[in-house]
Amino acid sequence: MNRILILGMGNTVMGDDGVGVRVVEYLREIDGLPENVELIDGGTSSFDLVPEVVDSDVTIIVDAVVLSDAAPGTVRCLVDDDADGFLRSTRRTAHEVGLAEIVDLARLSGWTPRHWAIVGIQFASVASGIGLSDPVAAAVEPAARTVIDLIGTMAVES
Repeated sequence: MNRILILGMGNTVMGDDGVGVRVVEYLREIDGLPENVELIDGGTSSFDLVPEVVDSDVTIIVDAVVLSDAAPGTVRCLVDDDADGFLRSTRRTAHEVGLAEIVDLARLSGWTPRHWAIVGIQFASVASGIGLSDPVAAAVEPAARTVIDLIGTMAVES
């Protein structure tokens, strides 16, 4: 059975930056996720996540991102080539070590996913503080539903 990794990124003491972690927490409360789905709170980890990514057949990364001309709380799903293009454009996440570096190292380590995706949520603020802004907090459930839809689609296509 294919290993499906859901990786929630973010720093929960930096406002909206913690949204990826919050989506993973939300998903942990849902009954009925397939047994081959692994939910990981990636927090502010970076290169130590590479082995987790390398060992997955399908990877879905959830993170606070910069989406051009999007309102805070906007959820966007980028799959396979679109996810690659998104990472190659400009610095689009709120982290010092970005997703592009993690993905690049995973590929150098032999990662050849059947599918992979980024579920990105436009942040309002990544200033120091605990808690999500209202629009980003409201995006947690829709982002989780997007992840669930991706699990269904990618598991079937793998």
